Amino acid sequence: MAKQWLNKVLELGEVKGGLAWGRFLFDGNRWVTLMEQAPKGKLVGTDYHGNRYFENEGDIYTRKRFVIYAEKRTNAYNPTSVPPEWHAWLNYINDYEPTTFDYKPPVYALKAEVTATGTPKGAWADPDKRNWLKYSAWAPPSSGARGGKA
Repeated sequence: MAKQWLNKVLELGEVKGGLAWGRFLFDGNRWVTLMEQAPKGKLVGTDYHGNRYFENEGDIYTRKRFVIYAEKRTNAYNPTSVPPEWHAWLNYINDYEPTTFDYKPPVYALKAEVTATGTPKGAWADPDKRNWLKYSAWAPPSSGARGGKA
C-alpha cells in the first residue's frame, strides 16, 4: 500500500535522479501538494502549457481542485500559465471541466500566454542567462588624433 502511494507521488511529481530529489524536498509547495493531495486526487485534464489539473472529491470545498504546474524549476511557478477556462474551473467560477465543455473565448480575446515579467535577460533565474556586458570599456584616444603640437 505504501509502495503504491509513493509510486503515485513520484509519478505525479516526475521526480527522477538525485538532483531532482533535492529540488523536490526543498520545494515545500510541491512537497505539500503531492504528499497531501496528489495520491488521492483524480486527474481531470491537462492544458496546452502542460499544467495538470486534479480534483479530490473527499477534501473540503475550497481545496478540492489543484494544479501541478509544468514548470520544473524550483519555486518558479507562474500562475499566469493557467488559461482562462482552467482558471474558471480551478477557482469555482464554474463547474464545467474544460475537457468536457466547449469553451469559446470572446472574439476580442487573445490566446493566453505566460507572462514573462520580472526576469531580465541576464537574471540568475533566466534559464538562458548569459554574461551580459553592462558597460563598454573606455579606450584612450590615439596620440595622432589630438591635432596639437607634440
